Amino acid sequence: MTDTLTPVDDVVSDSSSPRLRVAIIGAGVSGVVAARTLTAVGAEVTVFEQAPDVGGVWSASRAYPGIATQDDRHSYTYSGRRMPPTAAEHPAGADVRRYLADHLHEGVPASQVRLSTRVLRADRLPDGTWRIDSEGPDGQRSEDFDWLVAANGVFSRPHVPDWAGRTEFEAAGGRVLAPGRLGDGAALEVARTVVVGWGKTACDVAAHAATRSASTAVIARTLTWKYPKRLGLAGLTFHHLVLTRAGERLIGTRYRSSTGRLLLRRVPERLPRVLLGRVIARAVDRTSNLSALGLLPDTEIRTSNSLVTDGFFEGVADGRIRVHRERSVARLGADEQGPFVELSDGTRLPSDVVVAATGYEQGVDFLAPAVLERATTPDGALLLHERVLAVDVPNLAFIGWAHTFRSPLTSEIAAAWLAGVVTGAVRLPSASRMRRAAAPFPVATERAPERRTTALPPVNLRDLDRVLASLGVALPRSVRRRQLLHPMDPADYAEALRTALARMPSLQRARPEAADGRARRSSAG
Repeated sequence: MTDTLTPVDDVVSDSSSPRLRVAIIGAGVSGVVAARTLTAVGAEVTVFEQAPDVGGVWSASRAYPGIATQDDRHSYTYSGRRMPPTAAEHPAGADVRRYLADHLHEGVPASQVRLSTRVLRADRLPDGTWRIDSEGPDGQRSEDFDWLVAANGVFSRPHVPDWAGRTEFEAAGGRVLAPGRLGDGAALEVARTVVVGWGKTACDVAAHAATRSASTAVIARTLTWKYPKRLGLAGLTFHHLVLTRAGERLIGTRYRSSTGRLLLRRVPERLPRVLLGRVIARAVDRTSNLSALGLLPDTEIRTSNSLVTDGFFEGVADGRIRVHRERSVARLGADEQGPFVELSDGTRLPSDVVVAATGYEQGVDFLAPAVLERATTPDGALLLHERVLAVDVPNLAFIGWAHTFRSPLTSEIAAAWLAGVVTGAVRLPSASRMRRAAAPFPVATERAPERRTTALPPVNLRDLDRVLASLGVALPRSVRRRQLLHPMDPADYAEALRTALARMPSLQRARPEAADGRARRSSAG
């Protein structure tokens, strides 16, 4: 790739320039906060959402029975807005949709949010603007913007494997569905259901199917640990492991702080992790009765970060759910007894419905081929500075593309950092330095079609510290100390983020027509 423009080389920021126009793809957790934050610093934002509602992965069009957050309602929030007390302890999809819609519409005019609108193509023109072609209720449109923010996320679209024999299976009356196509779950009624996968979604669907289906089987290629909400260790909860600084260190997050070196200078770093990990693994085993169920994973507990689904292990215990571990689907088919799923060990499971809870693909196919080629490495990985900024494509950002339990807050902090970039409040290193330091983010492209999931590690509390520092703010020391053993509270970050945004120069100003010699074009298709 050529080393030409840095991502801020052609940002218009002088007082005679028109108002900065930003296109945001996606109206989920990340798109909502990106839109609000960039609007707050004076950008003119347009949000494109292909679903008919705000919510992204929580959209009613992608719902499945039992869909709920892994975080509780106190941690699955933005910093300055609590989830209402009417929401469930682990908010359901409808709770999250209402929360996101309220947050968006309080800060962004409804006219700038285009629902049921798909971005067909995003291309960068010779003058540095982004040409966005979209299709919605009013037909096709072509418009120009200064920045493009991809907030459609790592859960852009479900991945359904191309299993051999699917045509035969469906001709015999079988159905293959992604979880988001289940809706209220009517398709599972009195059906022989096979769920493929072992993630939270797979277990949610299986637990629900066990209450409605004639039979429920789960096909799990690899068993990983699932944390119960309470571990039975002096009140220790799931959130103490994934939402505290001490917990992050325990499950494998690497810290290079002086405190960490002091604590571990006489002991190899891995030893306390292994020992404490075994203690927690035994506690999880006892709580969920994994050994008795034959579901004890072979992996280290610190490599997992999934929460157990209520009722799942109970369904396995009473025989309503049967788990086929270390198996995969060899093919689908049909015989004289009807449709079936054949496993890798030759077992045949009669099945009316196969639910493919087999992960997601990251959608970047809206990028023009030349843009995608420049944005990715030869093996098909995005290079993102601070997990946000495309290193080799000016004015292209990705919000919410890193796995995390704190997705509303981490997306909010990423959006604030991006606002700092577009306003000039954040100084960037050279493109070559960013390229050397950037984490590769594998995505499915024509050059690497087999890639479907991100390889980036979860964003951790120390990452958030570093990003806040680049904005010139920090959490109080007392808050950081409290976060050692107590789960973080997004409200802890509200004041720091307010301060950071208040210090940024505003982009808000009158937008004269083509003041910089570039007409903003819009045409009906």
